[in-house]
Amino acid sequence: MSFLDKAKDAVSGAVSDAKEALDKAGDFVEEKVADARDAATGAVDKAKDAATGAVDKAKDLAGDAKTDVKDATDQA
Repeated sequence: MSFLDKAKDAVSGAVSDAKEALDKAGDFVEEKVADARDAATGAVDKAKDAATGAVDKAKDLAGDAKTDVKDATDQA
């Protein structure tokens, strides 16, 4: 095997190793981004549910206050 053939094989192996490393790095980043996206989605959903609950509670309290005022004026 000539020096040129050995150099081609070495470069080919290095290219293959580099592509494999890039694939692994890409998979790692995709996994971490997916984990972060899932965590963010969960946090947003939790905040949205809490806000919806607060609005519903405020609506109920406003309805109760309106009923109390109506009852008070009816008795007056």
